Amino acid sequence: MRGTQFGDAEAGELVVYCASAAATPHLDELLAMARAAGLRPDVRSSSRAMDGARAVLAIMPDLSPHQIVHLVNLCNGRPLAVLSPSDEEVDRVIALELGIDDVLSWRQSRRELVARLRALLRRAPPAEAAAGSAWRIDWRRGVLTGPTGLTIRLTAQEMQLLRVLQSADGEPVPQSALSEALSASSGADRRSAATLISRFRRKLGDADSPLIGTAYGQGYYLAAKLHQEGDGL
Repeated sequence: MRGTQFGDAEAGELVVYCASAAATPHLDELLAMARAAGLRPDVRSSSRAMDGARAVLAIMPDLSPHQIVHLVNLCNGRPLAVLSPSDEEVDRVIALELGIDDVLSWRQSRRELVARLRALLRRAPPAEAAAGSAWRIDWRRGVLTGPTGLTIRLTAQEMQLLRVLQSADGEPVPQSALSEALSASSGADRRSAATLISRFRRKLGDADSPLIGTAYGQGYYLAAKLHQEGDGL
């Protein structure tokens, strides 16, 4: 829609994930009301939108369970609401059971939508806590630094794994594609991706702030922002 801007800066207080503004009626009106109410919506069109956000509003054409699970995994514990044209009770119930914090509808008044967004933000961690969940990587030295300051020396395979996941821009990468990429770069067994990720997760000890997420039935993805130093891809 004319007037809606997609930004590339750091995520704001409330990220609004919208794959297509042109296909979303009343978006500008909702954003204007949210800003007038003192909220700071930051519209993004990429699933990497969740990086650094305190809370996320995902505008979706439907409530597909696969998409819901993917969004919940990407948000990594951040409060998440979805706004959908679906009026089916069963769709809303399934979305809530799968981990969504609130299901909104365009049929609700804009005032109620803003009130629900305020309630969503009240569940969010402080801004400094959200910012502190980032990981940093030094590609030249092969060193990864976790949110707690833990420094981890990476193997060549682990670096290649992170490069492949990062190039996917937050979308899940199938295990077969990961195995093929790892095999091409290092000659490793093509079945090794799942084993490598399992070992890497244990090495990271990242249960409280996971770096690699699993989208069941789809593959693996970067679940946190990876700040770069040195040459990446």
